[in-house]
Amino acid sequence: MEASGQVGVVRAAGALDWRTAEEFAVELRDAVGSGTPLVVVDLAAVTFADSVALNAMVAARRDLLARGGDLVLAGRLAPGVRRLFELTGTVGHFTFVEDVEDVDDAVPAH
Repeated sequence: MEASGQVGVVRAAGALDWRTAEEFAVELRDAVGSGTPLVVVDLAAVTFADSVALNAMVAARRDLLARGGDLVLAGRLAPGVRRLFELTGTVGHFTFVEDVEDVDDAVPAH
């Protein structure tokens, strides 16, 4: 995780599937556990994500919200990744921004 002030950034790449999603989940838990109130997950380089990755993001967001923080998803989503959020009905549960640098414009004071 990269941290800058009150924002932590978790960057992911490639396929987040049953082989790699657990490592991603650990990185997310570490980011949440760091005390940073806002965690941004950069999905720009992710080509595929499955339910394990989605569950990790949902859990991280839930934990952050419980202590007044939030989780934001950044990057132009690959079609397969976008489809995961659409099929599971979780699009409305996250804030999406085009780029990590756009977080300040999309999220109020953090």
